[in-house]
Amino acid sequence: KVSSISVDGEWAMYQRDPEHNPVVPVDVKGFKGEVKWTFQTSAPIFSSPAYVKGVLYLAGGDRRVVALDGETGKLLWETPTTGPVDSSPAIAGDMLYVGLRDGRLLALDTKTGQVRWEYLTNNPIYSSPVVKDGVVYVGSGDGKLYALDAQKGTLRFAFETGGWILSSPAIKDDIVAVA
Repeated sequence: KVSSISVDGEWAMYQRDPEHNPVVPVDVKGFKGEVKWTFQTSAPIFSSPAYVKGVLYLAGGDRRVVALDGETGKLLWETPTTGPVDSSPAIAGDMLYVGLRDGRLLALDTKTGQVRWEYLTNNPIYSSPVVKDGVVYVGSGDGKLYALDAQKGTLRFAFETGGWILSSPAIKDDIVAVA
C-alpha cells in the first residue's frame, strides 16, 4: 500500500518517514555547500520541502504549492490554495498531501498539481501529514487526529484529543502518536 517512506537521497515528508527518522545515510564527500539555485516567494515559508525522484515540492504562506526541478529550480507546476500553508507536504505514490491554515487537507497529483480530493476539518492544519499503508494521518486545530483513505479522501476515523494538534503524527507498527 502507498506510504510516504523515503528512499536513499529522498525526503518524502517532514522528518523523512512515518517513524520520524530524519537520518539520511548518504556519502557527503565532495559536498561544497554552494547555492545551486534559488526560488523566491512573496510570503514566508514555514514548512520543510519534500524531495522525491528529482522533484522538490514546496508549500508556502503565499497560498500555493509548487513543484520544482531539483537540478535547475525550474517551475514544473503551481497550484493555488484557499489558504496559507504551514504544513510540510508528504509524497506517497503519485500523490502530494498538505494541510492548509483554512482547515483543508489537500491531495494533489504529483505530476500536474491537480487537486484529486480535499477534506475540510474544523480548524487550521499546522501539522504535516503522514501516509502509511494507504492511510493519511493529520492533526487539526479542532483537537482531532484524522485518518483518511489516501486514494479517495474518505474518513476512516477522527480521534478527539482534547487539544490542538500542532505536531506531525509519528507511526511505528500499529501505534500513531501525536503531541
